[in-house]
Amino acid sequence: MYRVARPRAQVELAERYIQLQPTLAGAIGSDGAVDLARVACAQSVHTIQLRPLLAEGCLIPDSRGFTVQVNNGERLTIDPAMTTLRDRELTTKQRYTVAHEIAHTFMYDLGRTPPSERPGALKTVADLSGGEPNKSLEAFCQTSAGIILTPILGLKKELARFKKTMDLSGTVDSLDVVLQLARMFRVSPEVMIHRIGHIEETDLVRAADYALFMITADGLEQVRAYLYSSTLPKFLAPPKRYSRFRRWIERTNLPIPLADSPEGEWPVLLRGGELQIKKTRLRYSYFVEVRFRYR
Repeated sequence: MYRVARPRAQVELAERYIQLQPTLAGAIGSDGAVDLARVACAQSVHTIQLRPLLAEGCLIPDSRGFTVQVNNGERLTIDPAMTTLRDRELTTKQRYTVAHEIAHTFMYDLGRTPPSERPGALKTVADLSGGEPNKSLEAFCQTSAGIILTPILGLKKELARFKKTMDLSGTVDSLDVVLQLARMFRVSPEVMIHRIGHIEETDLVRAADYALFMITADGLEQVRAYLYSSTLPKFLAPPKRYSRFRRWIERTNLPIPLADSPEGEWPVLLRGGELQIKKTRLRYSYFVEVRFRYR
């Protein structure tokens, strides 16, 4: 994964591409975990191969369309026209890899045999990103994979169900909600946080006065993903992705123990209210929640 933030323009381009392809949008659907077999078929992927690879995945065009290969310890060939891929057939990492490789097909003319790359589409991605073409394409496909796996209509539907059946707010306002959504859509918490972070707040998905940060617990403590409300105090401007979390804490004058402690809660009194900060460790990551409560 190359280390630049994913610009909003890439998100809009990927969303627009999907919206303009009725067959693809229909295959993605809006009911929980996406059936990647249907999405693969919609984009002319005729075979998904699980096999040992040096990379996480690759896309191979041929006279029938595409083969997607995914890194796996054992060999297995999947015909997406004969199965479903929405439950337990693939790990969350493999699902993301399949979606990423499917996103590469966006750059191809599917009406040709074999499919051929569209130079105009590649240039559009590169121009939007302002970076090297290959890196820009990889970042675009990462963004597109998250959009494929977590359709906004499906997210809204699940949040509405949470509100009705679990007496929750109907917005993403806690780590628990993010983890429930990640399990429902069979993606990692990092992918889910990215996706929620890219959705405009007017869509009533993210809660006001709330932020959630995901930080590596490997000694570097880099910010991997975050979602952030613009209604939080201005001095809490979000950190850059892959920046060091401790430096952000120091810059914003938050409690230093927030960087040193694996878990805990810290109240910070401000004029007009209180910041409520909670840090939780789950496996190889820290999650930091920030809420602002008015007095």
